[in-house]
Amino acid sequence: MDTPSCFKKMARAFHQDCPSEIETMEDAIDLALNSILESDREELSNYMKILIDSGPEACRDAWNQSGSSIFILNVDGAITLLRAIAARL
Repeated sequence: MDTPSCFKKMARAFHQDCPSEIETMEDAIDLALNSILESDREELSNYMKILIDSGPEACRDAWNQSGSSIFILNVDGAITLLRAIAARL
């Protein structure tokens, strides 16, 4: 399955140089989702549901192939992050 550009854009919004006012994971998720057009949110939500249903390894692999400068090694961390993002869409 091809990774939609909206997923790549959202994942790339997570980076080590996030503004200092980002104190929580929820703040980082909000910042990342602010970069996604309203018209792309349904596509992003649908793709993330597929990833989550595919399991932790699929979540980690898709994230690590997205171009984000934050690399996820822990499969449980990947699915936890994607579930948190999906819940805010």
